[in-house]
Amino acid sequence: MSYICLDCGNIFENGEMESWVEPHGEMMCGCPLCRGNYEETVACSVCGSEHLEEDLNGGVCADCINKYRKDFDACYNIS
Repeated sequence: MSYICLDCGNIFENGEMESWVEPHGEMMCGCPLCRGNYEETVACSVCGSEHLEEDLNGGVCADCINKYRKDFDACYNIS
C-alpha cells in the first residue's frame, strides 16, 4: 500500500511512515520527509503510477489520457 504526502508530494510505503509522540502524549505519524499529512494512493490502470483517487479519471491518470487520447484501440483494450 502506498501513500502520498499532501504537503510535499512524496510517495511512500506503509512501513516508511514517520512516527513520533507529541509533547502532550499523542502518537502521530506522517510523511517520512516532512511529517506532513498523507492519503492512500491508487494506481493508474494503464501505467501503474500512484495518484490520489480524485486525480484519476475513470482510473486513468492525466499523463496516460494525454498520451493515448488519440489511440482509441488502447482506450478500449484497458482492462
